[in-house]
Amino acid sequence: MKNNQKQNYFKEIHKLNEYFRLSAEVLLKKRHLNYGAYIVLNSIFDNPDITQYKIAKTTGFSVQRVHQIINMLEERELIIRIGISKYKKQLQLTPQGKDVVDTTESELTAQFQSMFRDQQVLVDTLSQSIKAMNDYLTSNNVGSLA
Repeated sequence: MKNNQKQNYFKEIHKLNEYFRLSAEVLLKKRHLNYGAYIVLNSIFDNPDITQYKIAKTTGFSVQRVHQIINMLEERELIIRIGISKYKKQLQLTPQGKDVVDTTESELTAQFQSMFRDQQVLVDTLSQSIKAMNDYLTSNNVGSLA
């Protein structure tokens, strides 16, 4: 019975993640960006001194894919590269890049708040699911979701 509960938690979290990803993709299409570009922009937003290699490591994207996304974001003037050394470049968001992240986050937050406004039970269930997953991951020395 306990295994089935864990599988249900995974399923609930996966569904929420998929919904978030698809919602973000709809908003990003208006800005002519894809979800991978959004993830990279958010990585830079969260850590202004990050490098391409660190982005690849934290996102699970290949170094080549990150490089392609970085080139596209730079062409669209959403990020800039600052040379630290001959081979190492620091990535920073431009004001337009910050605006894309801020606007997308605000729109997604508003969308989720309206969706969950009358669904406190769903919010409570998801919170319990995340707590149970964290407990499970922590007890198995995997880490946590937070």
